[in-house]
Amino acid sequence: MAASSRGRGRGRGLLQRDPPIVGQGGDSDAKTSKPAKPAQNVDGAAGDGGGGSGGNSLKDMEDMMSSLALDISDQDLTNIYQLAETSLKDDKDLKALAVMIYTKCMNDREFAKSGACICYKLSTLEAKGAKFRSALLSLVQNDFTVREEIRTNSKSKYLSFLTLMCQLYGTMKTASGETLRVLVGPLYDCLELIVNTQGADDDDELECLSLQLQTIGKELEGHDKARMTKLLEKIRTKIIRDGCSAQTRCTLLELVECYCRGWRQIPNDVTRFYCDTMADILAGMVI
Repeated sequence: MAASSRGRGRGRGLLQRDPPIVGQGGDSDAKTSKPAKPAQNVDGAAGDGGGGSGGNSLKDMEDMMSSLALDISDQDLTNIYQLAETSLKDDKDLKALAVMIYTKCMNDREFAKSGACICYKLSTLEAKGAKFRSALLSLVQNDFTVREEIRTNSKSKYLSFLTLMCQLYGTMKTASGETLRVLVGPLYDCLELIVNTQGADDDDELECLSLQLQTIGKELEGHDKARMTKLLEKIRTKIIRDGCSAQTRCTLLELVECYCRGWRQIPNDVTRFYCDTMADILAGMVI
């Protein structure tokens, strides 16, 4: 329970903050902040095609991402882009980079927002005809096809997958500035998988669902209003009929209130009410 409470506080601030203004390529959008330390020894990355040079460069990229704070800066993104640009020799390197970032997000849910910003920054990179965005979306597609198996084997991994998809949807844009509509259907499918579950509710799953929808709900509803309406009907039904815990009711009521306000940010006094109520629930004062 305590972990859920801590996650609630950190997650809300992390996922609802505005992302850095991400320019796709180059360093014209760099700002002065506390950047990740630029990797050294990358000058050999564009060398003669030997395996050692490329491997070292991808390791430098991994080291750079490991040093990032959750609150990623524009300068961090510029450093990452510049290193990636000099490190990738072929399509294998590009796909390995996509796997590296994707795996980090799957292993650390709190990195999903920063990971999505990195993916958007790198989305236009190409190597030997392969595109970073395509490599990334291929990884998402592969896990989406086995989403039920992932959820059965590891709720934590499933929530990491859902969080990453939500953050990619909320952060990445197409060349024309539109959100990635290709993720709309899969997102609804993954959210409905949680809501449709019969029996004992998983508080962590429903809290994750609530936080993510409060972040991307407006855009998601804009792309498919009918499915959002049905999803909220199921959430209301769960609150009323499913005998869910006080923690779940509090979490879902806050989500419904946000939806009824047109996905606008809930006022501070209302947020305090839900936070105080949740604290009482976790302390055993509310049944």
